[in-house]
Amino acid sequence: MSIKDVAKVANVSIGTVSHYLNGSRVVSSDKAQKIAKAIAKLGYRVKTRRPGPKTSRRVGVKTGAVMLLALTEFPPDRLHKMPVLPELFGGIQDFLFNHGMTFIFEQCSPLKPVPEMLDRRFCDGVIVMSIGPEFKIDPKVLGKLNEIPFVHCLRRQAHINLKADLISYDNDIIGGMAAKYLLGRGHRRVVYFNSINEHTPYLIRGEAFAEACHDYGMKVDVLETNSGKDDTSLADYGFLAEAFMRLKGEPAGAFFCADNCMAGVGIALGKLGFNISQLDMIGCNNEEQFLDLFVKRPASIDIRIADIGRASAERLLSRINGLNNFKSDEVVLEPKIVEGEGEGRK
Repeated sequence: MSIKDVAKVANVSIGTVSHYLNGSRVVSSDKAQKIAKAIAKLGYRVKTRRPGPKTSRRVGVKTGAVMLLALTEFPPDRLHKMPVLPELFGGIQDFLFNHGMTFIFEQCSPLKPVPEMLDRRFCDGVIVMSIGPEFKIDPKVLGKLNEIPFVHCLRRQAHINLKADLISYDNDIIGGMAAKYLLGRGHRRVVYFNSINEHTPYLIRGEAFAEACHDYGMKVDVLETNSGKDDTSLADYGFLAEAFMRLKGEPAGAFFCADNCMAGVGIALGKLGFNISQLDMIGCNNEEQFLDLFVKRPASIDIRIADIGRASAERLLSRINGLNNFKSDEVVLEPKIVEGEGEGRK
């Protein structure tokens, strides 16, 4: 398969497809969309390591591979169960695939301090992400990262003491967004559910939510697990559901730290005989696999994990090609509310 096939399906010239793939000339948005759809339909894969002069979009590419490096103490089985990762992987892969590249996944932890593949012989650049509690990074890893283009995603502050682009979402405003949303739907008493009271992003969301509710003159109850763990079990959801049932004068509006918490607590409340449709809910992370469990899909705040993946890969490729080597930047994506099914102002 070649760009001739792409051009035929997209009904554009071969030269236009070439300009689109190489970035050598501006292609109109209409033609770009046609080409993108043709590539997806045909399953065409761009060959990054191909003959001919290198364009600015691939001048620094040697291996055609990017490493996604997770700095975490979590074991692989725990890591792979995290709902946020498939979206991040999808966003990274989407961008890299369209540029003829791929990515490899490695983990850096106290048990595996120096990943073998962290080397310019095996990858052109690295996307670093920190998950869970911070730990001391092996100096050899820092030395290797100092020699390879890399960016840091999912955190506003880097886990490592090296200059790098930071790509993340604005977690500080999520609580206020949820409070304003529930206020706009007519609620004066609300509740916040936090299923992991040791998870800093969830604590920040809860604090911002409670502060905004007080500013709006709303009464807010904060329900958190007391297990002190950094993971969630069915017992934790049951604990939160029972705590909710003990509240006097049940709140009609609820904000959940994440969509998996909303689904878990919703199921637990149903087992206790509570009609979950009586609770006007908004979750966070916009995780399809949990939102689809509801008869009527509730609202959620999309923290745009897939977009963070794409932005991280795009910024890294720019670094690899030497197009942005002057200073480190912070890219912060603003979350957005995705309304639930059949929602209208209450």
